[in-house]
Formats: sequence, structure tokens, C-alpha cells
Amino acid sequence: MKSKTMIISAFLLLPIIAANAQVMSPIPAGNRAMYMNFGLDPAVITTIGYIHGFGVDFINRDIMVSTELAMPVAKMDLGDYRLKIGAQTSVVNYKGWDFSIPVHLILRGTKNWMHSATSFGADFAALFGYYGKWWFINLEFGYDLTLLTKITATDRYKKYYYPDFKDGWYGSTSHFFTRGLRAGFRIRRTEITIRAGQPIIDWTAESSELMPPFYGVLGVNYLF
Repeated sequence: MKSKTMIISAFLLLPIIAANAQVMSPIPAGNRAMYMNFGLDPAVITTIGYIHGFGVDFINRDIMVSTELAMPVAKMDLGDYRLKIGAQTSVVNYKGWDFSIPVHLILRGTKNWMHSATSFGADFAALFGYYGKWWFINLEFGYDLTLLTKITATDRYKKYYYPDFKDGWYGSTSHFFTRGLRAGFRIRRTEITIRAGQPIIDWTAESSELMPPFYGVLGVNYLF
């Protein structure tokens, strides 16, 4: 049973498990941006993404629609990836103080000596902070949920560790909260950002051994 638990828990090792990697000041309708992030989250990863600002008249809000691809730095392998698409909008804004909610759908994939896996999930966050003309800082509280995962164990794993493991779809193989800080400053059209914090999980659980106790990401955004 422990071996079966470990292969399901091992999905937490997916190098791009991070929630809400995009860090950027609000983009007005009609504006766009490209961004790149690099850091520990929970493994060393690189993320590239694109954002477009849209105005939605019937709710009188600007919405930032984004898509991004993340891969591990140590081994640039198309078998290990995270693809996200989502949107972010401001709920309350008053004299630079802002409360925003980003929501993303996530497709993840990973492959190692134990198994190959593909999952579908989502992440949500609440962001509260201050945005000045050339800088910003805010708090983040996030939630990442893996809704459905297809896991296929390798022959080696089945032979030596768990012969009766059943390949197939598993529901909700992982979920966790995050709390952290985001900040950045802008030089003309270029924005330098940082995101750091801690995943909130049951550190007494067996799967907690697979995750570092913190995350930290540096980013560069180019607005156009």
C-alpha cells in the first residue's frame, strides 16, 4: 500500500506544480505583455507566457487573459510541462489599493522511472496590495487543485515495487494552499518581479517529503 501511495504522491514532484506563477501589475484593455519567470517552485523551472488586456463593458472591468508554458531547467523535456490558460480581474480598486482574483485551468504532464502522468486541474488566488506608478507589492493566498490524473506505471515499478498497481484515471491526486508576497518595479516598458512564499500542506504526511518548504521566482515582463 505504501508503494501505491508513493506513486500517486509522486505526482507532487511534477517540476511545474506551482500555482499562480504570473506576476504583473494590471494591464489596461488593448495592451499586451510577454513574460519569463525563473526560480524554485518547487523544482527549478522556466516559464514563458503571454497576456492580453480586454475591456468587458457589461461588468465595467478590465480582464487580463493569459497563457503560459513552464518546463524544468535541469532537463528540458517535452514530457515534463505545465500549460495554463486563465484570466485575472480587479474586484475592488481604490486609490492604488487593489483586490484581484486570478483563475487558471491547468494541464500538467510528467514522466520518470516510476510512471508517466497527465493531469487536469485549476488554481485560484486572492491578491491584495498597492500599485504605484512604477512599482507594486501585494499579498497572495492561493489554492491549487488537481481534479483528474491519468497515471501509467512503468514495467520496472510494477516488477519491483507494486505489481498490482492499476493504470488509469485517479481523481484529485493533490491539492494545496499557498501564501506569499509579490512585488515588482517598472523601468519604461520592462517590469522586474519577484514572488516568494510557502506552500501550506500537511507536513506530517508522506507526500510532504517531496516538496520544498518554500518557493521563490524572479520574473521579467515586457509590455507592448
